[in-house]
Amino acid sequence: MNLNLISALSVLIVGTVLVTAALTPLVYSALSTVFSQFPYPFSRVFDRVAMVVMPCGIYFMRRHFQFGSISSIFSRPTGKTLKVWDISLGLVVTLGTSTVVLALLVANEVLVWRPLPLSEQVLRVAKSVPAALFISLIEEVFFRVLLLSAMLRLLRPFYAVVVTSGLYAIVHFISPVRAFLYTEFKPWAGFEYLYVVFERFLFPGVPRAALGLFLVGVILCDIMIRFRSVYLCIGMHAGWVSAVKIGSYFTRGHPLLHVPEGIGARYLFVSQPITWLSFLIIWGVIRLIYRSRAQIKTLETPP
Repeated sequence: MNLNLISALSVLIVGTVLVTAALTPLVYSALSTVFSQFPYPFSRVFDRVAMVVMPCGIYFMRRHFQFGSISSIFSRPTGKTLKVWDISLGLVVTLGTSTVVLALLVANEVLVWRPLPLSEQVLRVAKSVPAALFISLIEEVFFRVLLLSAMLRLLRPFYAVVVTSGLYAIVHFISPVRAFLYTEFKPWAGFEYLYVVFERFLFPGVPRAALGLFLVGVILCDIMIRFRSVYLCIGMHAGWVSAVKIGSYFTRGHPLLHVPEGIGARYLFVSQPITWLSFLIIWGVIRLIYRSRAQIKTLETPP
């Protein structure tokens, strides 16, 4: 059953990518025919097709994904108050610490503040946190609940964490390439687009940013294994996502600093050593706060 779960995950991920690559040229051409001045790039249509293909894949393969075990993790007997506490604490600790790091990066002339009216600052922060919570919910369910649980049943904890965190880091650089042009119908255009997307892994700056995201993955996996609180992971994750979003709104790269093409302003924050240090500090603070919590049975691990 465990091997079936890993196989199902592999088929779901690879199948979604391949089916999306095959369908997107057809969908884009159809939309361009219906709408004479279709305004969206190929990359956006590719993403939307993938968002339809993946849920379809999950539905048809639902018997392999052990949704019962996932629901049991969300319904663990901690009470509503403790769940809200976990999310809130994780959010406040990571966002608060990351905000200090942003200020230090400005002080060290890595970033500069972007002047914005106060009303716009408040609006952007108000939008960032709910969006970050939604993104974190999706990613934590996949990486720290579904994938990590499966890896822990097959591998020793160290290797399970390394594999899960490595995949977590890699996925973040499979990002849309809006510059990709689609001017005429070509059935293989989706696969050409995939080549351009994966080519970005060779760009400067990507290894450093990937290391930062790998460290985030390790921390979240450790928290999940140690305290079995997906809510705490969601809160911590949301704090980091909010910091990245807020940082992109309120700061930009220093004019004298060359921002590597591979990461751009979006992942400049996670590519800095001072940010990595903040991750370790947050990790220690969370473990210190939770040290007095009663022992919780950890996720299943191989003997």
